[in-house]
Amino acid sequence: MIEKKHIDLLSLKFEKSIIDEIKSSSEIHEFKDGDIIINYGDSLKHVPIVLEGVIKVMKEDKDYGEGLLYYIKDGDTCSVTTSCLSGFKQSNVKAVCETDVKIILISSSKMNEWMSKYVSWRSFIISSYQQRFDELFNVINSISFDNLEQRIDYYIHKKSSLLKSKKIITTHEEIAKELSTSRVVVSRILKLLENKSVVKLGRNYIEVL
Repeated sequence: MIEKKHIDLLSLKFEKSIIDEIKSSSEIHEFKDGDIIINYGDSLKHVPIVLEGVIKVMKEDKDYGEGLLYYIKDGDTCSVTTSCLSGFKQSNVKAVCETDVKIILISSSKMNEWMSKYVSWRSFIISSYQQRFDELFNVINSISFDNLEQRIDYYIHKKSSLLKSKKIITTHEEIAKELSTSRVVVSRILKLLENKSVVKLGRNYIEVL
């Protein structure tokens, strides 16, 4: 059942008529931290909207392995999913829960129907595309022009902001995987950031100072 706080969240983006349709045609799905919601090659039939929690979207490259594309949080959708649905393609990304997550799933038929029926839905989807494009541009720009210390510093502060916590439960190996680099390099740079009093390192956690 969709709770009042979820309705309040949706009300920031949609008018009452579309919210009524969401309530009548969608169900809440709950996932645990670490669960895979979408995997490579999955046939996609729904558009997810996050009600609670944070999901990371990963992309696999045959040369560089798996890397982080972007995060989606409460009130967001995955633009790659919507583009795959529009083109009837299989998923080329993996969506993994960064925290416990609650989502609603909108069917592809409803997504297409609402694109012409509701201005707010169309604006929501277009805005999602733009937001992800901007984030991916920042990633490309960071890889091209920033050194790895800047990238790791940005990654840590971004994740801290999304999780609304100064303490991030993670490992050097996980950061290396998401930034497509080596664990040894990540450990060295994190130690450098600790010496600069940017972070405090603990066993399987990083605290932003």
